[in-house]
Amino acid sequence: MCKIGIYGVDDYKVLINKVFERYLRVMRRLQTYYYLEPAGSHGVWGLDDYQMLAFLFGASQLCNNPECYDPNSIHEEVAMKDRDAYMYFGCIAFIKHVKAGVPFGESSPMLNDISGVPSWDKVA
Repeated sequence: MCKIGIYGVDDYKVLINKVFERYLRVMRRLQTYYYLEPAGSHGVWGLDDYQMLAFLFGASQLCNNPECYDPNSIHEEVAMKDRDAYMYFGCIAFIKHVKAGVPFGESSPMLNDISGVPSWDKVA
């Protein structure tokens, strides 16, 4: 749609924060309602709780944020309270909800490793 001129660069923020966020909600609802396993673990091809764009957009949202969260904040409850404000925290909260009872380092080892990175710029 951007290539044919319907949307421009000025529309990207709204498209990501509104349209893409709604897409994530639909995917999460489908995954939880139908108990769909993410791709890679006996999975449903194309439905995945590790949707990479959500993490890229979410990390970009947290670059130079006023709350001064760092990547390691994903392990703190105070950051998870901001899951509706920050897409990255929303993704982490969803994974923790779906994989309840499993230590985060076991259910999501790559994301756990990324939390040790010094800045959101580096994560993005």
